[in-house]
Amino acid sequence: MKTRKQLVSLLLVFCIMLALAPAAAAADSTYTPAVMPNQVFTSSFTSIRMTLPQLQEKFPEGRYWNGGNVDATTGAPCPSHANTNTCNCFTSDGKRAWQCYGFALKLGYDAYGTSPRSWSTTTDKSYVDSLKPGDIVDNSGNPYHTVFVIGVTDTDVIVGECNYGGRCLIRWGRHIPKATIRNYGTLKIYIAPTTLPTGSSVTPEITLSQSSVSLPAGGSATVTVGTKSPGTIYLKAYTSNANVCGGSWGSWNSTGTQRPLTLSGNAPGAATISVYMYDANNDAQLTAQTISVQVSANSSPQLRVETLTTLNRAGTASLYPTVFKGYLRSAEKYDAYGDRSGGEHIGRIYVNDEFRVQSVYTNGGELWMSALCPWDGYPSGRTIYARLDGALDTAFAPYTAIAASSATVYTRPDGQTRYGSLGGGDAVTVVGQSGGYVQVIYPLIAGGYKIGWCDAGALSRPDIASVTAASATSVKLQCSLAANAANHLVILNGNMQEVARKAVGGSALTISKLTPGNTYYLYLESELSNGTGTVTSAVKKIIL
Repeated sequence: MKTRKQLVSLLLVFCIMLALAPAAAAADSTYTPAVMPNQVFTSSFTSIRMTLPQLQEKFPEGRYWNGGNVDATTGAPCPSHANTNTCNCFTSDGKRAWQCYGFALKLGYDAYGTSPRSWSTTTDKSYVDSLKPGDIVDNSGNPYHTVFVIGVTDTDVIVGECNYGGRCLIRWGRHIPKATIRNYGTLKIYIAPTTLPTGSSVTPEITLSQSSVSLPAGGSATVTVGTKSPGTIYLKAYTSNANVCGGSWGSWNSTGTQRPLTLSGNAPGAATISVYMYDANNDAQLTAQTISVQVSANSSPQLRVETLTTLNRAGTASLYPTVFKGYLRSAEKYDAYGDRSGGEHIGRIYVNDEFRVQSVYTNGGELWMSALCPWDGYPSGRTIYARLDGALDTAFAPYTAIAASSATVYTRPDGQTRYGSLGGGDAVTVVGQSGGYVQVIYPLIAGGYKIGWCDAGALSRPDIASVTAASATSVKLQCSLAANAANHLVILNGNMQEVARKAVGGSALTISKLTPGNTYYLYLESELSNGTGTVTSAVKKIIL
């Protein structure tokens, strides 16, 4: 009997040991360990899934990582960052990540086939000198941002990213000094399993909207230059005869893969413009294209006119008069923070909260506001910090206008809830538009401002109706002036410097002593007699 009990005991021990032993590995020799709290495991893999050129082709420069499909891009920024409904969200590992952080994780996942949140990580700042393509650099402090490493030099780290310089905007090739990364207060580095291949699978290419151009002496033309390249590049243009034709770059357009090259006809004759592409890392010439230019004698004045909404650039805090009070521009709650940098999330602004914007400032490349907001436990309200796009559309280029007559102002662009009214002749700042309504910041009799929505037809502004060439050095204007105001014509040169300011008393005006080939900006400025402010017309950009 005793021997039988011993045998049973041995069998029980054997079964327990068998149950505790790890399961046999599958045929591919992989298994997933149980992840305990605070443990980090390095994921294994057999090969790179996507190279850098393939990632750049999938997520092109200047596109936007939004729209609901994490494997696609769109041509427009998110309408708002009040919530993440319009941002793409990385969920391949069962967790959520969006905007810059989600995009960096998505690049790592597409490149290696595993979530970067399963990679080894380090907070050791000395590792910055060991960064390689494929690693991910995350700073969860101020400024909060996450980037995907695509190149490293002696002094800089070259990155791919989104949500930098535009809401969910994709960018490739920005250089960040290593010293800047070492100074991040909350640095975390996700270490890629191996170096990401950055070799070229894309043939460098320059495309031209036209390879030959004819223009008159004193005139100009624009050729759109497109590029396709495996890496970071820069372009240069040279002319064979500067006396005949010169060239100058404009600014990058919204796609980021094309650039306008402005050609100016200096004198009759022929010239060749050569456009070269260089590797930004080693200055090696990659490819080139040429533009044949023929400049003809100009016997009659040539005039180019372009209408600009405003000279103001959206994203400048000083464009918005403060202090102003109002409500959220959409019926959605909005995140609020307890500090200027947005590091301490304390709650939300709600649809019925009337807040008072005390100041507008820049935080991490975005416009933010300091506002006094109704808050539980704060009888007089609490000072909170939030993105300004909760109050108004920061992508809209604001301009000034006049209330042609009294008009009702509403809390939102639905004409439902009355908020106040404009008086005839009030100068307002237009900061957005939705359907037939415009959002305005308007003055109060008691001082300060409100922000609300009114019928777009209730506003007017001075206008330069037409510009025509009068001679080789002069133009004629037909203007509509603001009533009960001191009206002036303002003339700026191509560098946006004011060169003349003329009082205007009638609808017709001639401007003389202009230099052919030069760029000028013209607009009307009307100072209202009732003292409510100054309004400006749309801008005419001219080249005579």
